[in-house]
Amino acid sequence: MKQIENRADVNILVSEFYRVVRKDDLLGSIFNHHLTDEQWPSHIEKLTGF
Repeated sequence: MKQIENRADVNILVSEFYRVVRKDDLLGSIFNHHLTDEQWPSHIEKLTGF
């Protein structure tokens, strides 16, 4: 597994994690209820910075 070295790596990790979560039968509906498809990109950016 590649080491996380920079912000771009963090963004990839966060994006992939939430891509999987959003499709999950149990968790997906919770996250998708609170954020629209249009809101996800800015939310991912916020999470990347966190």
